[in-house]
Amino acid sequence: MSMCPLRRRSTTPDEFGNGPTCTDCYDSNDRAFSTVGLVVSVIPRHILVPMDESGPARAALEYALEWVPADRVTVLSVVDDLEASYGGVASGDLEPAFFDDVRRTADEYDRPVETAVVEGSGAANAILEYVRNGDIDAIVMGSDGKAGVSRVLLGSVAEGVTRRASVPVTIVPEGQGY
Repeated sequence: MSMCPLRRRSTTPDEFGNGPTCTDCYDSNDRAFSTVGLVVSVIPRHILVPMDESGPARAALEYALEWVPADRVTVLSVVDDLEASYGGVASGDLEPAFFDDVRRTADEYDRPVETAVVEGSGAANAILEYVRNGDIDAIVMGSDGKAGVSRVLLGSVAEGVTRRASVPVTIVPEGQGY
C-alpha cells in the first residue's frame, strides 16, 4: 500500500503492476492530472528540454527537473545539417560535451534524464519534428530574451517552437535561478 502522488490517497498497484495511483488521477489519454477548484492541471508524462550550452537552456533544464513532475525528461541537442556535413559526423555519432553536465544536474535533483541528438535544418524545425515523431507531452525551453531588431535578425528558436508546437511549451527566461 502506498500513496497516490496527486490525491494523497492510499493505493495499490493494478493487476499489471502499474501505479501507485488512484484512477481519479488520469484522463482518457492516460495523463496524470490534478484539480484545484474549477482549474484542471494536466501533468505531462514525457517532457522535452531542447538544449545547447547557453545559460537560458540550463535554466530551462533546472526548471524542468525541479518543477515539472514528469515521468520522463529527454534533453535534445540539435546538430545543424550544414555543421554535420562539413564536420563529416552524423548526429547519432556525436554527443555534446554538455550532456555530462546535464547528467550531473539531473543527479543533483535525483531525476533520470534521457539524451538525444538530432540533425536538422534549423533548430526549431528539428525540435518540432522530434516532438511529432515521439511521445512528447510538453516542451520546456530557455529564451535569451532578445527583442526588437536583434530578434528579427537572429530569429528565435523559442518563438518558432512556441508558434508551431502541437504540445504546450513553457519558456524559461534567462536569469531565473531554480
